[in-house]
Amino acid sequence: IDERGHETTQSVTAVSKHPSQDHFVRIETQCGRSIRVTPDHTMLRVADGGVEKVAANELAVGDTVPASPSHRSVSADTATSTATDGGIETDEVASVSFLESDVEYTYNLTVAETHTLAAN
Repeated sequence: IDERGHETTQSVTAVSKHPSQDHFVRIETQCGRSIRVTPDHTMLRVADGGVEKVAANELAVGDTVPASPSHRSVSADTATSTATDGGIETDEVASVSFLESDVEYTYNLTVAETHTLAAN
């Protein structure tokens, strides 16, 4: 996803392995999506007609984030996924919590040009 919020395909240029931090941030959305990442992991937040990069621990309930279009939650009756002008769907952050780490290592993918990755 580029800085305007448009989907783009880029190559993974590197994979790195790091000792795990003491805790993770778990982010859950209105549509039932969730992700567990390190607190300083770069996330995307929809803002000013595009996207901005923020640390995971800076996301807050009510923030809008890009989302995978393939995930739907039937239990989220009031939740909606909305496509932005670039065709990227978005979802609203419903909760942000901190969890103790239960792994020894974490892995990072480096992506060419945009340095962002959207996966499901």
